[in-house]
Amino acid sequence: MSRTSIGCLLVCALALGIAPLASALTLRVEQDAVVASDVTRFGKAVFFAVTYEGGTVPARSQKATVLRDDDGDGVIKLAMPDGVPFIGIWSVVDLANGAVQLGTKENYELIELEEPLAETFKRDDRGGGYDRIEQFAGDVEILVVRPGEGAWTMNGTKGGEEDLDFGATGKLVLGFGRLRSLGDRERTPDRERTPGALRDGDVVVVINVGEMRASATTLGAAK
Repeated sequence: MSRTSIGCLLVCALALGIAPLASALTLRVEQDAVVASDVTRFGKAVFFAVTYEGGTVPARSQKATVLRDDDGDGVIKLAMPDGVPFIGIWSVVDLANGAVQLGTKENYELIELEEPLAETFKRDDRGGGYDRIEQFAGDVEILVVRPGEGAWTMNGTKGGEEDLDFGATGKLVLGFGRLRSLGDRERTPDRERTPGALRDGDVVVVINVGEMRASATTLGAAK
C-alpha cells in the first residue's frame, strides 16, 4: 500500500464567486503536525484525512476536526505529538470561503481519483440539488463543507446498507442522509442536522480508501 514516488501533488478548488480573504490556501504535512497557511484570519479550517499506522496489519484511521485561527495570523496547526503516519491523505478546507487543498507527507505520492469527481455527483429527478454520488469504489470517506455554515462527514462501502445500488452495477451509490456533523459548540441544533441534498458551492473531498486516491471539488464550479 505504501508508495515510493517522491513529491506530492496538491489540488486546489476555490469556492464559487467568493474571493478569498487571504492569499491561496496551503497545506503542509510535517513530521508531527499538519499545518494550513493563508486561512481566513480569525476563521476556521476543517482538517480531514485517512491514515494508516504501521504494523503487521496497518491500522486505518479517519480524522476530521474543525480548528480556529485564534491569533489571527492565518496559520492553523493540527499538532500530532506521536507523529504523522507516513501513509495518509490529508485535506484542509477554509470554512469561510471554501478554499481547499489536498496533501501528503513528503515521499508519499498523492494520486487523484480516476474519474473527475464533479462528474460523479447526480442531481435529483427535479433537477434541483445533488442527491447522490456514484463511484467505482469499494470504500470511501467523504467530507462536505458548506462555506460559512458547517461541515459533515460520511463513510460508504459497496454492498453495504448505505449503498443505494446494493452492489448491483459495481458502483457505490450513496445518498447524503447519513452525513454526520462535525462537532462545534457554537452551532445551533439546526446546523447539526444533515444538509440533505448538496448544492452548488458545496466543497467535497472524497478519499477512495481501498486505492488511497483522493480528489476535491466545488460543486457547480466553472470548468
